[in-house]
Amino acid sequence: LRGFMGQADYARVLKEMRLSDGTFWPMPITLDIGEAPAGKVAAGQSLALRDLEGVLLAVLHIEDIWRPDRAAEAQALYGTVDPAHPGVAQLLHKTQPVYVGGRVEGVEAVVHHSFTDLRHSPAELRHQFAKRGWVQVAAFHTAVPIHAAQRKLSARAAQELGTNLLLHPVVEEEDDYYYRVRCYRAVLEHYPQQTTQLSLLAIPSRGAGVREVLWHAIVRRNYGCSHLLWEAETEHGYGVDGAALQEAISKYGDELGVEFEPREPLVYVEDSADFLPPAQVPSGTRTRAMDQTELLRRLREGLAIPNWFSYPEVIRELQSRYPARAKQGLTLFFTGLSGAGKSTIAKA
Repeated sequence: LRGFMGQADYARVLKEMRLSDGTFWPMPITLDIGEAPAGKVAAGQSLALRDLEGVLLAVLHIEDIWRPDRAAEAQALYGTVDPAHPGVAQLLHKTQPVYVGGRVEGVEAVVHHSFTDLRHSPAELRHQFAKRGWVQVAAFHTAVPIHAAQRKLSARAAQELGTNLLLHPVVEEEDDYYYRVRCYRAVLEHYPQQTTQLSLLAIPSRGAGVREVLWHAIVRRNYGCSHLLWEAETEHGYGVDGAALQEAISKYGDELGVEFEPREPLVYVEDSADFLPPAQVPSGTRTRAMDQTELLRRLREGLAIPNWFSYPEVIRELQSRYPARAKQGLTLFFTGLSGAGKSTIAKA
């Protein structure tokens, strides 16, 4: 892609998961604008793209303007038009009614005020991999903190595949991802340092099931990865059907450009004090597992987290993020005239 999709690419992606030239591409990448600005521009003109502070980030050279059928888009992406699905709700109730497509010309990179050492462009990561002599790199996708089972799963998979490992968690600027990144930094110390790297992937979660997983594979290819590790059955709200995903991988795998590696979640085996895939657990052996819901319940109620589940430094970060009511923090309100710097200071 060289910019936001025009109507021909958009329509074929929804129908066939391909661009108009036949290239495999599972997700529509579009720019929506309101009726008022849409009435002031036309194909052949340019549109300034600015951040919330007014800084010019890029220029869109408009090639196409149209009003999409957002209900049809929701059905194609999510298989439903029920606004109870967050992706449908976003599309039907928060997306502007007009789409504009065309080539994007970059002006200035987006400024991030947090974890700047962990933010890399695709070109930067590819350069770092080449400098370190990494030819095969497996990206581990996650959107929640990594605990002992996930560390074992990802490290074991990289070892089996003979690859280096990129911890590539998804962060969204609208979410409270700070505590998660601190957890990732803490758990990084438990990986082999010479073969593991941490980098943040700022990309929106769309909740589009199999399409989204395939999209993530293409994105990781652009970052220089040869494999994508995905913990099956824990797609964090994506609603991914395992059989449908395997069918899609069989159908489109050669076009992804990366090897897709869905891995079954590990369980803790008490007798051996180790994590194993359920299929490898001897019959009659006691196992333990704890999901995200139970973890959050324990944190909110101030209950102990089992030592086998995670690492002390990660648990401390989570307990800080989910404190008891008596230990919770405060809110600062910045007030001032327009342009005084309130939001800029708050961001920093």
